[in-house]
Amino acid sequence: MALTFQQRRRRAIFFGVIIAVCVVAFIMKDPIQRTFFTPPGYQRHAPAGNYTMLDWGLMKQVQVNRGRKMNPPPAIAALGGKPVCIRGYIIPLNDGPLTSQETEKPYITEQPSRDLTRRPPVVISTVQAIVAGGQELQVITTPVKVYGTLNLTHDWDTGTLYTIDNAVLVPDCK
Repeated sequence: MALTFQQRRRRAIFFGVIIAVCVVAFIMKDPIQRTFFTPPGYQRHAPAGNYTMLDWGLMKQVQVNRGRKMNPPPAIAALGGKPVCIRGYIIPLNDGPLTSQETEKPYITEQPSRDLTRRPPVVISTVQAIVAGGQELQVITTPVKVYGTLNLTHDWDTGTLYTIDNAVLVPDCK
């Protein structure tokens, strides 16, 4: 039995909608996954409280004195010990599996980088997040927001100038 024009039209619209949903889901796969499935070690929402958003451009304006001591800008120094938030990307430090040091204390940078083994970021371009409770993170390649307490330290061994203590990481879907 042949289908009528309206039946063929309904069937075409139905399959067209299914194909459109599949295409959008494929293109938007990562934001959809982050919306419905939170990776291990991350929180779904920002923690309660007032957090000051850190500015990467301002954080990079570090002065180095003769004793090789780095002094952060006054506006950033004033935030030491206070709750802050920063948006960035987790830096995978090697090509192999991550160590617990890298997943419990990941480095965050402003821009994603694919080739860190050849050109690691400079000290003032990174923030080390000390994850609350020592949770291990799954490294994701999309932006994250890090919430916690800013600690101004300078450790020449690790190259760390800024750390965020008791860090809570939230995938950033924007």
